[in-house]
Amino acid sequence: YIQLHADLPPSQTHTADTLTAMHVSAQTLLQGKNPYSTDFFGTELDELGKDKYEISYWNDLGLERNPALYHYAYIPGSFLWPATLYSVFGEFDLRILFTLALIIGLLLWLFSIPNKEVGITAILLFLILIRLGGFLLGVNDMLVIGLCLIIVWLMWKNHDFAAAILWGITASLKQTVWPVLVFV
Repeated sequence: YIQLHADLPPSQTHTADTLTAMHVSAQTLLQGKNPYSTDFFGTELDELGKDKYEISYWNDLGLERNPALYHYAYIPGSFLWPATLYSVFGEFDLRILFTLALIIGLLLWLFSIPNKEVGITAILLFLILIRLGGFLLGVNDMLVIGLCLIIVWLMWKNHDFAAAILWGITASLKQTVWPVLVFV
């Protein structure tokens, strides 16, 4: 399970439901079940939903519980890729993957930009945005942004085939990158 604090229940580790949903759905797939045909009551996602702030959030929206408990609402790559990695490396905190993709993407950009001051400034501004976003919570936007940075770097270096494969992986993780594909 996602363990920054192994001794605390999921509702106290302050992870995003996206991260937990990806983890639980990957576990579900590895158990031979289809994440789209099951609910997630009695899982870490359910435990996360028992936090008083989480309950208050959904109640303010007129809902009793997090809708993600009733069905899996994300696209297939969001559980296929973690399940694949879990089967190879064992379970791990997906934020490690998010962090690695982002760091690699940022470093590739930093070392590729001719004007280092512009590159460093852009990266610092980007890191501020990450802090304001949900990076530590495990929002998978950080993974997608890191992969997009790597893709652009691959395209700069004329590694179009590798960039196309990574675009496919990225598009299978988050549908918000789909409109960008027409500009590539």
